[in-house]
Amino acid sequence: MSIEKTYPFYVKAPVILAGIIITIYGMIVAKGLVVPLLLSAFFAVILIPVCDVLESKRIPRVLSAFLAILMLIVILASIGFMFTTQIRSFGEELPDIQQRVEQLADDTHEMFIRYSPEFIKSRVEDFELGAAEVLDIDISTVTMRLLSTVGGLTMYFLIPIFIYLFLIYREFIRVFMIRAFSGGDKERMREMVDKVKVVLQSYITGMFFVICILAVLNVILLTSLGVKHAILFGVFAAMLNIIPFLGPIFGSILPAVYALLTMDALWVPFAVILGFYVIQLFESNLFTPVIVGDKVSLNPLVTIIAILVGGQIWGLLGMILFIPGLAILKILLDEVDGLQPYGFLLGRVEKKYKVANSATKEDDSVNPT
Repeated sequence: MSIEKTYPFYVKAPVILAGIIITIYGMIVAKGLVVPLLLSAFFAVILIPVCDVLESKRIPRVLSAFLAILMLIVILASIGFMFTTQIRSFGEELPDIQQRVEQLADDTHEMFIRYSPEFIKSRVEDFELGAAEVLDIDISTVTMRLLSTVGGLTMYFLIPIFIYLFLIYREFIRVFMIRAFSGGDKERMREMVDKVKVVLQSYITGMFFVICILAVLNVILLTSLGVKHAILFGVFAAMLNIIPFLGPIFGSILPAVYALLTMDALWVPFAVILGFYVIQLFESNLFTPVIVGDKVSLNPLVTIIAILVGGQIWGLLGMILFIPGLAILKILLDEVDGLQPYGFLLGRVEKKYKVANSATKEDDSVNPT
């Protein structure tokens, strides 16, 4: 008879903390390799149904993978071309926006000169200098900064190659995971792998359709209000919806500030914010539940923490990648014995709370006190 040895909390806690620190440090150091691999894996999961359809038409797997990647590149290139065109058009208005800001700053400064103490006056002067430095740029400067950023992402040119290999060897990788992590229960591991694939496909494809719907609604809203560059602001705000909670806020602030600086009617910025708020209500209560479903059922607290941690470790890509990654972690925690409480901690509070309440009522009806 074997006796299971347990360790006290003050021994396990430092070990767990050291493991977390080492893991985070490794993620930071290996960012140039891990991030492209994760992006490639997510894109490959999206393209698996496309490859399955092409292969069902008796197209070889090598060719079907190539055609799926080519379709993805065309879609991304079209989006990139649209954004480049819109950004160039927006850059031509930067001098006018700068002049508008200077005018507003002068009016504000004159008002504070008359009615405010010296401390606030000095703060206003500092704000004017900072705003002038930020806006004293032209489109060539913006383009150079974008190019320098892209130049630092040369590693991501390997993403199509990684996607191609993932698609070619997807069955091989699946069998490896089942054999390596089954622990003798291959059927349970097979179900877990399939569940992770379904969650990723449901989340990513669902978010794609939600973003398309939001982009159309945002563009219609901004166009009806007479805001210029409605396509740029509308599509960009829709894409920011990938980052839950924080993304929609920033997506509505940008066109509102632009409307405030370029339009004489002061009600337009408030209408922009109100319109985006109404659209987000439809998104959170109708579009996402119906299209995406509750596959990624994470509570807001855990989601915000994941966004902040992902931003600290991998920047903007970390904020995007940590959400589906956390959803996968929740699936694993729910399936592994002894780790279900941690999966419960990541889940939606309302659903779990209702279940807990109903269970408590049943217990009370059976065993009244």
